[in-house]
Amino acid sequence: MPCQAIVCLFVLLGLASCVLAAVRRGRASLLAAGLSAACLAALAFMTNNTVGMIACYAVFLSAPITAVAAGPWLDAAPLGPLATLAAMGLYLRGASTLGSTGELLLLAAAALAALRLTDREPDDAQLGATALGLGLLALGLAAGTGHIRFWQWNFDAAALALPALAAGVAGAFSSRGGERRDITAALAVAAALLAVSGSLAELLLLLLVVAALHVFNAPRRSRAVLGVAEAAAVLVALVLALFPERLMGWLSAPEDVYGAGFDLNLFGEALRAARPLGSGAPDGATLITSDSSVLYTLGQAATAFGWAGLALPALAVASVAVASLRALPSLSAAEKNLVLALLAVFVASAAGNVLYVFHLVPIPAIPFPLLSSSAPTTLSFALAGVELSRVVGSAICRAALRNAALGGPTPGR
Repeated sequence: MPCQAIVCLFVLLGLASCVLAAVRRGRASLLAAGLSAACLAALAFMTNNTVGMIACYAVFLSAPITAVAAGPWLDAAPLGPLATLAAMGLYLRGASTLGSTGELLLLAAAALAALRLTDREPDDAQLGATALGLGLLALGLAAGTGHIRFWQWNFDAAALALPALAAGVAGAFSSRGGERRDITAALAVAAALLAVSGSLAELLLLLLVVAALHVFNAPRRSRAVLGVAEAAAVLVALVLALFPERLMGWLSAPEDVYGAGFDLNLFGEALRAARPLGSGAPDGATLITSDSSVLYTLGQAATAFGWAGLALPALAVASVAVASLRALPSLSAAEKNLVLALLAVFVASAAGNVLYVFHLVPIPAIPFPLLSSSAPTTLSFALAGVELSRVVGSAICRAALRNAALGGPTPGR
């Protein structure tokens, strides 16, 4: 079977996974994602991508096991699109980093361990999430590099801590009294550590989560939106005043193909050379620099999977957003804050990466969720995605049981 036919089948199954997740067919969505991962494993075999083949087979095998073993929460959980995104990211990571089978297996083991814990009763985001994020940042700061050394790997502490800090923000808006003060103080320390370590992308995402929850929980949302817009304008003016060279570099990037615009030029060339159904393997030209392999992964996806390499990741994030937002009426106040916090991280990361790589705004470089070849961000988004799916699926399951007991309609049906 030619590579383009396998890519076409992968795209169709990935699209089915997204659609099924949006209409709350969680198990069917996950099974479709598993089949799409099997297509990528076959494609990796044909393109001699051994690491990607092992990783995609792991996703393929874990999908039916999870569909059978998981509790009722999976019926409405948007886990399928996340598995599709993870398979795409692992395939591209296997093609761009040689000899990283052990790292990929570590990521798979962490994701499976998170899935194993998903049948517990849902709990609210509290001080523990912020303490975890602070602990990770402290470990990175103690190392002096911002990275946590584990065996032969270096994990970015800020990327690992971001979902925990986002959950901590949700806990701050859901709690009262002394607990809220404790969480707020811990989050302020975490924000300071992010600023000191130069983790501007993670700090920006954390501030966006705060802004989103502030607007959602405000009694007068129109006034809250105006306040957030004013604060954003002040922040942008401050950043431009402190870092004018970044703005100048961004403005000169389209013409400076050997300097500030080198990655942008490679990205544009990869998109122009992409076939409609790709070639099965990412273009080596997009892997020359370290930034390209982490931030410009959409260029690799376009060369490997064609135009669907750009469209399918966007559809996957959109389907997760639709499923999560549809579940809001079934959630408690604390669960709503947690879902919105984690969802804001996913959506903002995807939008921020697209805006950055297409040179639309000079924001800090943010990787695309689960599509980056960075192991810390892949692990971080995998764990956050499992938690998001668990909260959404569990809340809808409880609401369905209540309505069935009362003789009412099932939520969302």
